[in-house]
Amino acid sequence: MPAPSFDVTQVLQRAPNLTTVLDSHDEVTVHVGGRHVRFGHQALAVLDLFAHPQTFPEAMTALGPRVTGAQSWMDLSTVVLQLVEAGALLDIHAPGAGPRAATVFDSPRIHTWMLDDRTRTDGYLAAIRETVGPDDVVLDLGTGTGVLATAAALAGARRVYALEIGDIGRLAGEVFEANGVADRVSLIRGWSTDVTLPQRATVLVSETLGNEPLGERILEYLLDARKRLLAPGARQIPASLTIWGVPVSVPRASLDAQTFQPEALDRWHAWYGVDFSPLLPYAGRVPQSLMVHPMDTQAWERLADPVALATVDFATFESPVVDVTVPFTIRRPGTLSGFLVFFEIGLSPSVTLTTNPEHTTDTNHWDNAVFLQPTPLAVEPGDRMAATYRYLVSGQTNGATVARVDA
Repeated sequence: MPAPSFDVTQVLQRAPNLTTVLDSHDEVTVHVGGRHVRFGHQALAVLDLFAHPQTFPEAMTALGPRVTGAQSWMDLSTVVLQLVEAGALLDIHAPGAGPRAATVFDSPRIHTWMLDDRTRTDGYLAAIRETVGPDDVVLDLGTGTGVLATAAALAGARRVYALEIGDIGRLAGEVFEANGVADRVSLIRGWSTDVTLPQRATVLVSETLGNEPLGERILEYLLDARKRLLAPGARQIPASLTIWGVPVSVPRASLDAQTFQPEALDRWHAWYGVDFSPLLPYAGRVPQSLMVHPMDTQAWERLADPVALATVDFATFESPVVDVTVPFTIRRPGTLSGFLVFFEIGLSPSVTLTTNPEHTTDTNHWDNAVFLQPTPLAVEPGDRMAATYRYLVSGQTNGATVARVDA
């Protein structure tokens, strides 16, 4: 039987700062290192097992009752491999300071997207120049290529602590050298929730915002940083976050691409000579959400005005849990098949960024999260609706849902 494609002598342990969400389909979403990756329900048993360090063979022995043959062995070993690749299981003896995250953020392509998003990067640089002064100690949480930490040093900060868990941090150190700020920027490798600083920061800079705005765990990271790493009254970039939603009619073509359609089954039958009709009962099943670039949603029909779902003041919020229900009224007739979520961040008193499709550009590197209706709703002007947005609510899936309000 095939062996997993990683060194089975590695001693693996569950990554810190990891959260899991089990949905109604028995699928597990693992949030780690800024990523959210979906697995089958077996991932829960594997993650529970690796709460304590052990090798792959030791883990498979402990999972013995679940290993009933070659196929189940391969299924479970594949889950272990996928968790390693996602950064959810870490080699405790890997070189470098602290646990190493095999994260997507080590890919140059990710940083190319972010640096090519000039609106985003210019906005952060302007906010840093507006906020940072000569006496400031700056914490850059998730420095990546080091662009924001470099900007803070050039703005006059007397000390900058640049935190980075991924291997991209090595390159950030070279960026600091190349820009003549290495004497004032200290690169710290590790999770922000695991490190301590020689002194508390007076300014925090972070761009841990995902396509689904809370998906990179910005609330958890900033709440921990505020309690342990920041001085009282520290300023934060961004200072605030507002999450918006708008009901939309998702184009039929966009929905059809996400599920089995009769036309596609016929086409595949003609191409491959295989009868795919058993897939037809699944034709109406669509995923819970899509990630779509804002420019691609500009032509989608909006059925109501955008509604503010939640506003977070990063200086004062006390819990990462979000559970809100907001009423709204339909303005235009149509079929409500999705709820598009975008965000607005206040970087400083004069700088704001948004992923609102009506106010963004094609260089914007963020996508919009679109939460799909299991059953599309025919709506008319005046219909009363309610949008519920949840994050880290026990027993509930993160994201947005929409329901009709009884008159």
